[in-house]
Amino acid sequence: MKLKNILRTSIILMTAAMPLAGSAQSTVFDNPDSRTRIAVKASYEYSIPVSQDIYGNTDALSGRSGFSFGPEVDIALWKNLTLDAGVDFFFNSFSIAPEILDGNTNVNKWEFERMSIFGSRINLFAGYRFDFSESFSVAVKTGPQLAIGFSTSAHSEMVDDPNTLYANVGDGYLTRADFLWGVGCDFLIKNHFLIGFTFSQGLTNMSDQKPNTFKQQIIQASAGYVF
Repeated sequence: MKLKNILRTSIILMTAAMPLAGSAQSTVFDNPDSRTRIAVKASYEYSIPVSQDIYGNTDALSGRSGFSFGPEVDIALWKNLTLDAGVDFFFNSFSIAPEILDGNTNVNKWEFERMSIFGSRINLFAGYRFDFSESFSVAVKTGPQLAIGFSTSAHSEMVDDPNTLYANVGDGYLTRADFLWGVGCDFLIKNHFLIGFTFSQGLTNMSDQKPNTFKQQIIQASAGYVF
């Protein structure tokens, strides 16, 4: 094929592809098919205690695995901008080092193994979705979260008993409310399958035992289905 014919063919192909490229580019930021969607998801969570001051100890608490599940509504606002409102039912827990109880006369022979909280988290995120194709999109989001605990508990080990007894030593060690700020990224595959990652920073003191203080960070990995 002569060079002249090659150039002519290339120009024709590029000219024909320009409208398609422009259309694909426009849907990345402004998809005319954007609509309100409902999703359900389940998540693995890891709770990390930070900013600790527990009986003068700055590393008394450590993170533990948890989970959450719940529905989410992604409301289409303008172009690909969305308001993501959801409710998670969650279970989070923390490990506590026995040595921090030295000098605490209230616990005597008990050593804590873990503290846990079960509750509901209300999420309100502003998000923007990038529709790279009909079968793949990426969304980034950020916003406030309000966590309300239905129940809290502390489980401990009776270390001076030869049978090593375990018991629930009751409520009153974790506060039942926390205000967090979260940032996240969601991947939507085939318009229905959701994979997401969220990092949340707690802004309030989670300890109900004054003057002890600590805040929590939550790393969340989610899988869900979008209707």
